[in-house]
Amino acid sequence: MEQLSVKEISSLLNTRRSIPQKNPKIPHKDWGIAMHAAIVILWGLLIYPDLDPSIKSEKKHRTVSVEQLLFLFRDYFGDKQECMEMLNLLKNHDYIRMKNEDEIESGTGLYVAVDAAKMYTYLRSSVLVRQLNQTLERNRKH
Repeated sequence: MEQLSVKEISSLLNTRRSIPQKNPKIPHKDWGIAMHAAIVILWGLLIYPDLDPSIKSEKKHRTVSVEQLLFLFRDYFGDKQECMEMLNLLKNHDYIRMKNEDEIESGTGLYVAVDAAKMYTYLRSSVLVRQLNQTLERNRKH
């Protein structure tokens, strides 16, 4: 699978609301495409594996470390300081939760931010996603 641009990744973000609200405020709507890409990447790492029966694990709450995130996606998250700034913004809006200063798990906002049907179809067809999840799962066990 070829590397996607930030714009291509951010296009997978869901900004629709199914229930009309008087003043709907979707925090990520006003954020840049780098933040949109971060949301999509985190969704793919933290939520997608629970939806795909071929890579589903027994673990109830998936986590990814900041170190793993930077190792795999430095092009999107930048250096550690930039990454932590992005993660703090996501944490403040409950897209993610930090178990400690290094472990990231999904927050409620992450579940609804991405168009799950579109992403599932896209990720389900990716061999790279399966290999990535297998590598992360092996690293968690060690």
